[in-house]
Amino acid sequence: MPSAPTQLPLELCEAVIDCLHDNRGCLRICSLICRSWSPRARRHLFRKVQLLRRRQGLRFLAALESSWEAGTRIGEYVLDLELPRMGLTGKHRDLLLRCALLVEISRHLPNLECLRMYDFDWNGLIFLMESAGLVDSASEIPDRSRTANAPATESESASASSPSMLFPRLTSLRISSSASSLIASGEAVVQFFKSFPELNALDIAFMPTLEASRSVHPPDRIIARDSGGAPCVRLRELRLDTSTWAASPALDWLSRPSVELDLHKLDIDLFHTWGATSRLAELLGGRECAMLEHLAFSLSDVRVLPLLDLSKYRFLRSLHMRSYYHFKYIAQVFRDMHEEDAGDPVDWEALNHALVSLSRRCPGLSITFDCRFDLVPPADNFIRYTVRWMKDRLAPTLAARHLDAKLVVNGVRYH
Repeated sequence: MPSAPTQLPLELCEAVIDCLHDNRGCLRICSLICRSWSPRARRHLFRKVQLLRRRQGLRFLAALESSWEAGTRIGEYVLDLELPRMGLTGKHRDLLLRCALLVEISRHLPNLECLRMYDFDWNGLIFLMESAGLVDSASEIPDRSRTANAPATESESASASSPSMLFPRLTSLRISSSASSLIASGEAVVQFFKSFPELNALDIAFMPTLEASRSVHPPDRIIARDSGGAPCVRLRELRLDTSTWAASPALDWLSRPSVELDLHKLDIDLFHTWGATSRLAELLGGRECAMLEHLAFSLSDVRVLPLLDLSKYRFLRSLHMRSYYHFKYIAQVFRDMHEEDAGDPVDWEALNHALVSLSRRCPGLSITFDCRFDLVPPADNFIRYTVRWMKDRLAPTLAARHLDAKLVVNGVRYH
C-alpha cells in the first residue's frame, strides 16, 4: 500500500522561500502554487517597488485596488517605494494629477518604511496632501514605543487607509532634486514632515541653492530659533550632500524647534570648506551629534580634514572616510610617489595621532579608508603604488592593535 505524501512544516517551506528572495520567477510560482505559501512569497515580491513612469504608477494603483477588493492586499507587503522619474515637478503640465496619483497609492501602503522621491515639487505635493486631509497640524504624534517590525493591527490598518496620514509607519525618507523655483519655506517643510510621525532617518540631496529659495521665500533662520512648539519629528540618522548644507536652507529647516536631532548616524559630503561659525560647524560640534555612533564622510580635497574635530565624538563605533580623487589630485598623488612628499597638504602624523587617540576613547572602533579614483592614469602599477603610498602614511593607524582599520582602493580591500 503506497505511503501518504509527507507534509512538510510550514516553517520549513517559508525558510526555503526566504532563500529565493532574489529569484522573482520562483517567488511568483510559490505565490500561486499554494495558498499558505502566498504571504511569504508576496513579502519578498512586493517588498520593494520602483515606479519609473506615471503609466507604471497607474498600473500599480489598479493592482492595489483590485487586490484590496479581493482581500489579498498586496500593498501591505510594500516596505520600500522608489519614485526616480515620476515627474513630480512644475515642469509637467499634469503635476497635480501625478501628485494625486501618489496620494492615492499611499492609501494602500500602510506599512511603508522607506520612501525615495526624486525631482519633486514641495508645494504641489503638500497642496494635494492638505486637500486630501493627509496633513493635519493638530494631529498627535503616535506612541513610538511600538517596535518598527511589529505587524500593524486592524485598527492601524484601517486608520492608515483613511485620509488621516501619509505613510504612517515611514521611518526613512530620501528627497532629491526638488523644484528650485517652488521650494517651500521652513514652515511648509516641517508641515510636510509632520505627515511622517515615525520618521527617524532623512537623506537630502541636490536641494535648491539659497539664492533660488530666497527669490520665493525669505530665510527663516531667526524664526526657526525663536518659534516654540514641541518637536514633531525626531531624527536619528541624517545624510547630506555638499550642495544641501552649503547652499540651501536645509540646515535651517532642521534647526527648527519642531525637529529634534539626536543623531546616531551621520553621512555627509565635505567637498567644500566651512567656517567656524557656520551652521554646519554648529551641527558637527553641537549636542545634535553628541551621541554619534556611525560617522561617514566624503571629500575630494584632503585639506578639509583639519576642519573636522573628531575628538568631540566619544561613542563612535565606526568611521568611514571616502576620498574621491579627480584628475588633478591623481596627478599630485602620482608625483608624490616619486618625489619626497612634494606639496603634500596633509599632516599625516597629526592625522594618525588623532585617529589612534580616538580609538582609545572609543573601544572597538572600526575605521575604513576608502579611496576612489574617477580616472586612473595609463599605468599598470598605479593602484599598487597608491596602496603602498597610503599604507606608508597611515602605518600607525593600520598597525594599531586596539582598532579595526581597513584600507580600500577602488572597491578592493588591501588591509
